[in-house]
Amino acid sequence: MPTVTVVGSRSGECLTGWEVNAQAQAFTGATGIVDAKYLGWTPGVPQVAPEAGGSLRVRAGSVVASFLSDGASQGLGVSQLLVGTTTKGRGMTTLGEALDLAVPGSAAPGSYTSTLTITLVGG
Repeated sequence: MPTVTVVGSRSGECLTGWEVNAQAQAFTGATGIVDAKYLGWTPGVPQVAPEAGGSLRVRAGSVVASFLSDGASQGLGVSQLLVGTTTKGRGMTTLGEALDLAVPGSAAPGSYTSTLTITLVGG
């Protein structure tokens, strides 16, 4: 997955917290469909560069297991938190994560595609 960078430059009353969420669509191909619940991730440690003297702090979201690893997980088939602020502040945050696609053995061989939507939500 490509690197995601959030640059917080708001000030005054507009300076609020934010979070980054992601959700995948089902993987589709000529030979079938694989539900997005089979896609999980492990968020990396966010790299934070607060503005000089600033108080920007963030926290990574939780590991999201693939349904194949945890039968109660909905994987990235539902919106999941990648990272969010714990304090207001200006600066730059770079995010990273490792995706985990665990496809069931019953899936037909072939090429599949999915869209992963990443959303930045301000407070």
